[in-house]
Amino acid sequence: MIAGYLDTLRAANRNARLVLSISVIMGFTIDGGIYAAILNLYILRLNFGPEFVGQISSAANLIFAFGSLAAGWLGSRYGDRRIMIVGLSLATMGACTLPMADTLPYTWRPAWLAAALLLAYTGLSFYFVNSGPFLIRATAVAARGNIFALQSALGGVAGFAGGLLGGLLPALFAAILLLPTTNPGPYRVPLLVVGISMAVAVVLILQTRDMPDESEPEIAEARPGAPRPRSAYRLIVFMMIVRFLQVAGVGAAITFFNVYMDAGLGVATATIGIVSATARLLAVPAALLGPSLSRRIGYGPAAVVGSLGAFASLLPMALIPSPLAVGTGFIALMAFTSVR
Repeated sequence: MIAGYLDTLRAANRNARLVLSISVIMGFTIDGGIYAAILNLYILRLNFGPEFVGQISSAANLIFAFGSLAAGWLGSRYGDRRIMIVGLSLATMGACTLPMADTLPYTWRPAWLAAALLLAYTGLSFYFVNSGPFLIRATAVAARGNIFALQSALGGVAGFAGGLLGGLLPALFAAILLLPTTNPGPYRVPLLVVGISMAVAVVLILQTRDMPDESEPEIAEARPGAPRPRSAYRLIVFMMIVRFLQVAGVGAAITFFNVYMDAGLGVATATIGIVSATARLLAVPAALLGPSLSRRIGYGPAAVVGSLGAFASLLPMALIPSPLAVGTGFIALMAFTSVR
């Protein structure tokens, strides 16, 4: 299996390799990694409470949702590569300006954070929506499954490294700056690393080249047993409801995991980073094993296994006020979420 992935990586063209490199940078920094470990902790140290963390996280996700709707239309009109460049540029601007919030008066900080996250999440939506079609066109049909699995795996490994580093750097810079870890200053430097890394991602995306869309449109033939249009619509609505409930539960846990560990259980930032990093690392083999499980027991049963596992993982996080229980539950949650 690993040899097949390595062969796919060697055969990948320049555009595909650049997109994979960007996935590593984003996994290390803004899409998991450093942000997942310490962004919420930085907001707490700006003298905001958990309720503000929830509000600004919800607003960011809403921005991402609406940005995604616009990104598809913009990509089809102006080209996916152009919108990817715009997206990464906006995300870089947001990531560079966000860590400056603690240098401003307290009354300015909420608006500053909101504006920075508006830029960042709008940019992320533009990039993610258009990077998929771009990577598909850059990859041979037979290699697409492996290339997307590689993208997920590389992002997960990078997220592990970013979470680990993000958890350790605040204590290091607290010692260098002679500041307590309850001060936002030591968290500013790792967050600035995110902005600098995103600037590197912009340079990489500029090295890609536009590709002509030479593929013929695929026309799927009707198969025996295929659902009729009305039944298909009902299935889509049902899956939308299921997905909404899944994301709502998992999203709340991911958003407030480090907040609860820090403010509720008094866990050190380095420990939070280690747990977060471990969760993202173990999610990699879970994601790679997901297709094999689906082929063995079926896609529906595999989704049920993932959902039930995620539900069971949430129970110790919600019911047992212990760092061990919460950390173990979070690691299991990330693994089962990857299986789904």
